[in-house]
Amino acid sequence: MLQNLQQKMSGLLAKIVLGIIVVIFGGFFGIEQYFNPRSETFVAKVDGHQISQESFRDRFNNMRMQMQRAYGKAFDPQTFDTPETKRRVLDQMINEQLIIDANTKLGVAVPPDQIRSEIESFPVFQVGGKFNSDQYRMWLDSQRKTPAEFEQTVRDNLQTRQLTEQLALGTVVTDAQVNDYLRLRDQTRDFSFIKIEPPTLDAKIDDDAIATYYKSHQQQFMTPEKVSLDYVELNEATMQAKADVDDATLKAEYAQQKSHFVAPEQRLASHILIAVDKNANAAAQKAALAKARAIEQQLKAGKSFETLAKADSDDLGSKAQGGDLGWLEKGVTDQAFESALFSMKKGEI
Repeated sequence: MLQNLQQKMSGLLAKIVLGIIVVIFGGFFGIEQYFNPRSETFVAKVDGHQISQESFRDRFNNMRMQMQRAYGKAFDPQTFDTPETKRRVLDQMINEQLIIDANTKLGVAVPPDQIRSEIESFPVFQVGGKFNSDQYRMWLDSQRKTPAEFEQTVRDNLQTRQLTEQLALGTVVTDAQVNDYLRLRDQTRDFSFIKIEPPTLDAKIDDDAIATYYKSHQQQFMTPEKVSLDYVELNEATMQAKADVDDATLKAEYAQQKSHFVAPEQRLASHILIAVDKNANAAAQKAALAKARAIEQQLKAGKSFETLAKADSDDLGSKAQGGDLGWLEKGVTDQAFESALFSMKKGEI
């Protein structure tokens, strides 16, 4: 049986089947990455550029070493390793990347000669005051960096400095600003002081003794009452007119300034409103006119205007007040209503 199976599996058909199985399984293993995508590992993305965890870790460690060299034994790692410090380092890297992107958009480029000169100026790469290539390679090996990686770091540093330096050089500083700066920088202060040492008391002073001393020396702890005031003195003798003014002069002055002493004409009016829609047909208009004439006949018969207004007026604002509109002056009502109102005499309807 095993021999028959071996013969069948060694044939062409068996090879095709095995090939299909390999292709199928290979396809599934290859397509797995679409169902299990890799998680992002960068700490920030700036205009499409990713700041990797490794770059952030290197920058953070470099800052830690700088702080250790600067403060020595006074350096506290726990105070340094805080979320605020990490955020400050990340913000610095983001700002640098923004400047690099701005350089790219503006077409600002750092030539290779400038990068080479910058690297050769580093004291750590010099022996006897001159650049040493062996020292340079040894340092790169100790930092686990390739020359291309370090050159890119130097290029980025030069780009961030180049744009800010050009902006600083393009800033206009006026003479007044320079004078203000020098005046503030060179300011000095003279002061005198006296140091009073607290007295040494052997005996304990109780509260009653303090209260007794205060009552007997209250004047020493008080300041005289003070009042701050502003005033204007009006002296009748200095305010008298120097010239006599006759009636003609007063009348002329009044005529010239008359608008300052008069108010516009006002009239106290009441109305009964019969509302008609602006698109009303002829029948509706005739019905409204008939209603108005009927009210007019009641008024002529002696019925109270106020009573009729409360009963028949369509003006909800004045209906409850018997149609009272208050004091009216020209320019605040409809032109037709205003013309009728100011052409009437007192008491007319």
